[in-house]
Formats: sequence, structure tokens, C-alpha cells
Amino acid sequence: TQEANKHIVALINIFFTFFEVKHPNIIVKCLELFLNILKSIKDRSTTNKTEYDFKITKPILTKIKGKLNHISKKVRLKASELYCYMLNSDFCEFNTLITELIETEVNGYYNKLEIHNNLNFSFQLSSTRSNSINLSKQLMVTKMKILLEVLSNEDENTKFDKKKFPQNLVSDFIIMNVNHAKEEVRDITKEVLIKYIEIFGNQILYKLKTIIDYRELMKLFQDKEQLKQQLFLVREEEKKKNIEKITYNVNYPSLIWSRKRNQKLDQSKIGRASCRERV
Repeated sequence: TQEANKHIVALINIFFTFFEVKHPNIIVKCLELFLNILKSIKDRSTTNKTEYDFKITKPILTKIKGKLNHISKKVRLKASELYCYMLNSDFCEFNTLITELIETEVNGYYNKLEIHNNLNFSFQLSSTRSNSINLSKQLMVTKMKILLEVLSNEDENTKFDKKKFPQNLVSDFIIMNVNHAKEEVRDITKEVLIKYIEIFGNQILYKLKTIIDYRELMKLFQDKEQLKQQLFLVREEEKKKNIEKITYNVNYPSLIWSRKRNQKLDQSKIGRASCRERV
């Protein structure tokens, strides 16, 4: 009913105010209650056809994303749980939520770096380590865990569409953290990288090799045999391409000479044929 909808909107506005409170326990309770309200809205919309403008959750979504970097671990966990629920529900568009989750960090990181290449990066990339930019360890870990859950459950999630998924943005987010100063960030990033390769292939490793040396990557991946094997395959493929390129460059002059020689032979044959016709 419209009366129920008014109460829901009023409650959400109250939560928006309470999200400004600094005490972790109050924030956790707010996140829990907000999650329960979203669940009840979903239940009502399937039974009583509740008309509800889900756009009202957008300002609160910004607040929730802010809590992913909260100093309290229990606040981060609850905010992450709520974000994952929204990813799997009908409140927001799936790919938009993925983009909004990491876009700020990717923009902030890559826009400060300078390099010119023709690779398929969302933003320009450099070999500068990620710790040169102020990227919070807990924020990177929390967001990587959300991505890991998304990629791990892609078969079960009907909203997951490989063609529409923001692959380049996610790959850039992985690349900027794979060599992070904090081991915890590097470890979770490698887990996400494995899942990413399983779904989208190993093209991301070609990007990685442009900024991190092969031997350094092997050291980074020493505890992940699957990544080492994929990296080895990429290197062998590049070797094969380089050999073919070198072979072509070596043979190119002889190919030109052979073509010119054939052209001269053809012209001489034409000349002899025309002479016979005159005779």
C-alpha cells in the first residue's frame, strides 16, 4: 500500500542520518536493519506489488561504499555483506554496482600515472607500484573479497553476463594491486586473478607483463602454480610470435627479390611472345 511505502521511505531516510554516527556498533545495527528492510521490500514486491522507487537507495549506497573502508572490521564485513546482497538483488543494476565499487580507485590511480601504449587498458598504466598512491589496505582487501565472491559465483548468478561485465575496469583494478606493498592485498588479488582468468582467459597476463618483469611475476606467483602455468604459456606464445616475426623480417628481402625476378621473367615471356607474333 501507499501508506506502507511512506513508512519504508521514512525509515530509509532515518538510516541515512544514522549512517553518519561514528560508533561501530550503531553503524552495524543500521546496516543490519537496512538489509532487513531491503529483504522485506523484496518480499512485499512479490506478494503485494509494492510500488517503490529503488532510486532512493542510491544516496545510501554511497554511504555503504564508504563503510567498506571503516576502521572497524565488523563494520567492513557488514557493509560488504549488504553490498553483495544488493549485487544479487533487483535494487540496482549489477554491472553498475561493479563499476561503482572500484571506479574511484582505478580513476585515482591511473590518472596520476603517465605512459603511452596501445594496449587495452581502461586508463593509462605505468610500472609505478601501487603503494605510491594512498590506497588503504583494508579497502583494497574488502573490495577484492567482493569481486572474488562475484567471480566465484558467476555460474549461479543470472545477472552475470560476460559480454556486459566491465572486464577492462576489473582487470585494471587487479593489475594495480597485484604488486601491492601489503602481502594481504597481494594474496587476495592473486585469488581474484585466478578466477578472472578462468572466466575471461589469460589476456590480462599480457597486460601484466608490460609493467612487471616476467621473473618478478614468477616470484609473485610462486605460491600459485595455476598462475605460473598460465604465465609460462603466455611467454611461450610471445616467443613463438617473435620467432615468426624475425623469420619474416629475415626472409622479407629475398621475398621482394623473388617477386621482382618473377615479374622480369613474366615480362620477358610477354616480350618473346610479341616478337613471334610480328614474325
